[in-house]
Formats: sequence, C-alpha cells, structure tokens
Amino acid sequence: MAEGYIEEGTRVVRGNREGVYGRPDQNFRTIAAMWSAWLSVRCRHEITLDAADVGHLMILMKEARIANSPLHRDSHVDIAGYLDCVDTIHKLGKE
Repeated sequence: MAEGYIEEGTRVVRGNREGVYGRPDQNFRTIAAMWSAWLSVRCRHEITLDAADVGHLMILMKEARIANSPLHRDSHVDIAGYLDCVDTIHKLGKE
C-alpha cells in the first residue's frame, strides 16, 4: 500500500529536513523574525509573527499551488509536513 500524505509528510520533516534545517521550532522562529522585520518595514508598522504563523503561512502557500495544480502530490505532502511542524511547535510551547 502506498504511503499516505500524512505519513510521508511527517517522515520527511522529521527526517532529512530536520537534519538539514534544524528543529522546526528553532528554524521557524528564525523565519518568523525575518518575515516580521520585512513586513514591518514594508507595511510601515510593526508586525510580529511567531513560529506557528510561519507553518500556517507555508500551508497557505501550498494551498495556492494546489489551486493551480490540484493533483500535485508534493504540495499535499508538504501541507502534512508543515502541519506536523506546527504541532511540534505547539507541543514544545516555543512560539
């Protein structure tokens, strides 16, 4: 039986990607700080994102791609992976 989206997404983010990019809570906090700085300058008022926001925004990016290519498996797998990252962030209580 083929591996499902959720199983594959979880396996991918807990495997090689974590080894390359670090733990999701740490990596997503770094991304949140960078995005917050960019958005604050761009919008001319302070915007503060947290690690979980990064995961949700990445999910929305993948949803936008699915709107164009609904059967593209990679986007569905990535959504599952990003959701697993958000779950990990919440469990660690580090936003």
